[in-house]
Amino acid sequence: MDSWTIVTAVYGTKHVPYLGSLLESLSRLNPVPSTVVVHDNAALGRELTRTYQNVIALPLSSKALDDIDVKGSPRVNLVASKLHAWGAAIDTLPDLTYVCFLDADTIVRSLPDFLTRYDVAYTRRE
Repeated sequence: MDSWTIVTAVYGTKHVPYLGSLLESLSRLNPVPSTVVVHDNAALGRELTRTYQNVIALPLSSKALDDIDVKGSPRVNLVASKLHAWGAAIDTLPDLTYVCFLDADTIVRSLPDFLTRYDVAYTRRE
């Protein structure tokens, strides 16, 4: 399979334990994909790059997240923030071949070949 980049986002500390599980699952893939973690915590960014050699820690300021004007529930704001962060990652790292956006609470066993045949694939919660 060609070169993959995984993009995820985590704000604050609530989802950091899940992020660890995601990064550990990705580290077991062959080849190990590059992973971009968009975050709002400088200490977390330093720890990620120290612990995982394939991780790029991309800081996004809390101010940038506060500027996202989305009306609705906190969940809607969280989703909008995540999409904004994913967009920032793409703008910052433009020469990516294959990109997979994952929630921080995902565990990956393999990246299926079918992902290279579609522009967009998504899962839906019932």
